[in-house]
This record gives sequence, structure tokens and C-alpha cells, in this order.
Amino acid sequence: MRRGVAALLCAGAVLGGRSVRALSAEPPPAPPSAAPSPAWPERQPTDFVILANSTGLTELDSASLRAVFRGERSQWPSDRRVTVVLPSSRAGFAESVARTLFRNSPGGVQRYWLALVFQGRAAPPVFVDSAEETVAIVRRTPGAIAILPVDSIGGAANLLLRVR
Repeated sequence: MRRGVAALLCAGAVLGGRSVRALSAEPPPAPPSAAPSPAWPERQPTDFVILANSTGLTELDSASLRAVFRGERSQWPSDRRVTVVLPSSRAGFAESVARTLFRNSPGGVQRYWLALVFQGRAAPPVFVDSAEETVAIVRRTPGAIAILPVDSIGGAANLLLRVR
């Protein structure tokens, strides 16, 4: 594993009343019937993972995580600048991320960040349209952090940040 890249995500961590679950917390296998039954629910869109690159951290508590995503923290312990990567309103998971992190709509999140940036209180986040774009930006940007639905990370397991 590359130095400076976070390793795991803790099962059962809570962020804003929503669960942030481990990548290994797979749903039970589907029953052999052709149609899924209510006893075997699909993964909820509120199951997230946190991706981070070269932050100097291997884990972060949920209050600190929220502070990072809300622009209240601008430097990592590694002295790298925090680069927040958020879904744009066109991303399929934007609504659930906005509700989880900000208790707001995607448009409300963009207005929140616009106000922070114009007040000079934070560097602008990077808004992306897809999970694939999110992974690519975090992978190539030291200091970047993002939140994704757990089933969207693809080959980015080496970028997972543990949440306590």
C-alpha cells in the first residue's frame, strides 16, 4: 500500500445520523429465487465510504470528518491543503450525500460553499458528476477527500479512510 494513503473504513460509524459502513459489510447473499424479496433488501444509498489521499491520517472521528467537508479545516497533519471533492447536483448520489453531510439539498450545499469561498473562509471544493470522476480526482490529488456510496468505489480500496 502506498505511504500516506488511508487503509480502512470502520463498520458502524455514524455521520449525521446516517451510517458509514465498512467496505467488507456486504449484504447477505440473495436467496435462490429469481425476484428479490423484502427480506433481502438492497443496500441503502446512505451506506458511504470516505476516500482520502495523502492526508497524513489513517482514521478520523465523525466530528472532524464533518468539519473537513464543511470547509472548517484547511490543512491536514501532513501540511497538505485539504481538497474537498463533492458530488454536483447531476451526480446520482448527490442528494444522499447532501442530506448526510449538510442536512441540506445539493443546491443548498453549493450555496453554502459559494458563501464560504466568497467570504475567503475556504478554498472551493471540486464538484464532480460521477463516482468514477470522484475516484480519479482523489487518486491524483494529494490531500483530497471525498464521500461515495459504498458500492461505487471500484478499485479505490487503497484510498479508504477509517471513520471512528
